[in-house]
Parts: sequence; structure tokens; C-alpha cells
Amino acid sequence: MFSMIAQRRKFRLSAVFILVAVCGSCSKESRRRVCYPVTGQVFVRGQAAAGVLVVLYPANKLDAGAPSASGMTDEGGRFALSTYQTEDGAPAGDYEVALTWRDEGFKRREVFKKSQEPDRLKDRYKNAKTSGFRVRIEAVPNELEAFNLR
Repeated sequence: MFSMIAQRRKFRLSAVFILVAVCGSCSKESRRRVCYPVTGQVFVRGQAAAGVLVVLYPANKLDAGAPSASGMTDEGGRFALSTYQTEDGAPAGDYEVALTWRDEGFKRREVFKKSQEPDRLKDRYKNAKTSGFRVRIEAVPNELEAFNLR
């Protein structure tokens, strides 16, 4: 009889752990916001700029848990933003924009690493709050107005 009670407890405990694990993964997935494609282009002194990191930060202080979106420009200065997956876009809303441009050696895989290379834009657009750029992402595919930098 004792063995049967122990088995039931073990089964119930296992069921609770499985339920918690399943619910935990569902809640993480449900926090993901719907993203809409976002593309754009960056020019520096009238020339398309390759290797510029474009990062959008939510502008609404009440939206503190909202994700940021980022993308790196190609040789034509074009970028496509990513939030959760490669080039999935960004959730609808208002954003402040930060831009940094490292030397040619700055690669996409190094985006989230601290780089010792100086910003070729002299940190003028590095802070999203003071860069002077704001964008609104709509619940449709978005082509942003070009960023023209000095």
C-alpha cells in the first residue's frame, strides 16, 4: 500500500512539473508581439553607407517591456530590421533610433559585442534619445524614410 501511495505522489509531482514547464513556455511565446516588415536605407554625406547598425528603441515609456529591433546596412546602405528572428521586422509603435558606424571590420555577428573600434559618426547618433530620429512602425510592411547623416 505504501508503495502505491508513493507512486501516486510521484506521478502527481511529475504532472505538476510538466504542467508548469508547458505553461511557462506558452507564456514566453505569448509575450512575443506581432512584427511587421521594416526596411530602409542610410546615407552618409549623400553616399550609401555599408555597415551602419540601425537600432530602434520603443519611445513610449509605458511600453517598457517592448523589444528593440535592429539591422545592419549592406553595400547599398539598405537594411531590414529583426526583432525575434532574422528580418522579421518590428512590432507596431513609436521608436527612437540609434545609429552607429564602425570600420569595415565590424561584422554582423559582432553587433552585440562591445567593440573597441571608434564610431565613424563620432557618436552623434549613438544615443536614441538624442539622435534626432524617431519613426512610427505601422501594422503593415514599412519602408522608412532614408536616414541622411552628416
